[in-house]
Amino acid sequence: KESENGERLAIKISNSNNEISKHLENAQKNKEHIELLYTNSLISALSSVEWFFSQLLHFYYDKHPESAGVQKRTMTLTELKTFGTIEDAEKYLIDVKIDEILRGNFESWINLLKSELSLGLGYLKDIKDELIEVYQRRNLFVHNGGIVNSIYLSKVSENQKKGISLNDKLSVDKSYLDNAICKLQKAFILIGAELWKKLSPEDTNRGEILGDIVYENLIHSRWEICEGLCFFSLKDAQISPVDKVIAQINYWLCKKEMDDYKSIENEINKADFEDKKEIFQLGLFALRGETEKILNILPIVLETKQTNIERLEEFPILKDFRETEEYSTFKKESKFFKEENKEVITPEIVEKE
Repeated sequence: KESENGERLAIKISNSNNEISKHLENAQKNKEHIELLYTNSLISALSSVEWFFSQLLHFYYDKHPESAGVQKRTMTLTELKTFGTIEDAEKYLIDVKIDEILRGNFESWINLLKSELSLGLGYLKDIKDELIEVYQRRNLFVHNGGIVNSIYLSKVSENQKKGISLNDKLSVDKSYLDNAICKLQKAFILIGAELWKKLSPEDTNRGEILGDIVYENLIHSRWEICEGLCFFSLKDAQISPVDKVIAQINYWLCKKEMDDYKSIENEINKADFEDKKEIFQLGLFALRGETEKILNILPIVLETKQTNIERLEEFPILKDFRETEEYSTFKKESKFFKEENKEVITPEIVEKE
C-alpha cells in the first residue's frame, strides 16, 4: 500500500504467538468440521433411506413370496438344518434376496420396482438424474475420499456433472444437503404410497396420512415435496372427498410458492367452494388474495371451531394475509384473540395477592 508521500508501506504479521493467525486456523478448522458434518449427514440420510426401502421390500415380499423367486433358489442340507420350519427358510431366502437388491445401485432399484413390483414411478422422471448423482457422490465419500473417479463420471448424467472432472474433490454444503434430502423424501414417500395403493387400493387412510406428511412439510416450506404428494393424492381414486379438497388447495399453494401460479391461475379463479366448509373457502380466498372475503368468513371459521388461533397463526396458506394491516386490526379487535390472551389466575397467584 502507498502512503500519501508515495512511499510503499507493508504490514507484516509475525507467525509466532500471533492471535490473528490462531483465529484464522480455528476458522479453517471450523469450516472443515462443518463440511464433514454435512458429508456425514448425507451418508446417514442415505442409510436411513436404504433402511426404509428394505422395509418396503420386506412388506411386499412377505405378502408375495413368489415374487422374490424363492421357489427357484436352492439351499444346502446344512443350511436347511438351521431352520425350524419351511416358513423360517422362506424368510431367510427373502432376506438374502433383499440384501442382494440393496447392494445394487439406485438405477437397479428402479428397474426392480418396475419389473417385479409393477410400480409406475412416473414421479421419479424429473428427479431421477439428481438422485443417481446423490448416490454416486455418497459412494465417493465412502469408498474414495470424495475424489471423483471414472465410475462417478460414467454413471452421472452430463447435466449433473457440469464443471466436474476426474480427480476433483467433491464436497457437501448446506444447499446440496437440503436439496438431496428433499428429493429423497419426495421419491421414497411416493414409492411407499404407490406400493400401498397397489397392495391396498381400497384403504382410505392413505389420504389422511399423506395429508399429515404434507402439512408438516408445508410448515417448513418444502414446496417440492408437498407438490408431489398432493398430486399423487389427487390422482388416487380412493382418497376421501375431504382429503382430496385439502390436497387440491395445498397443491395450488405449492405451485404458487414455486413461482408457477400462471399454470393454475385459471383453475383457481374458476373454482367454486360455496358448497364446502368455510375453512376450505378460507383457503381458496387466501390463494386468490381476496382479503375482504377472508375477513368476512374468518369469524365463522373460528366460531365453529374449524380451526383455532394457533393454527391460524401457523397456516402457510395465510402467510400473505397475516402480513396485512387488516389482519393486524382483526387481531386487536377480535374477541377470539382477546379470549386467547386472557390470563388464568391460579390458586397460587391468589394466595400471593
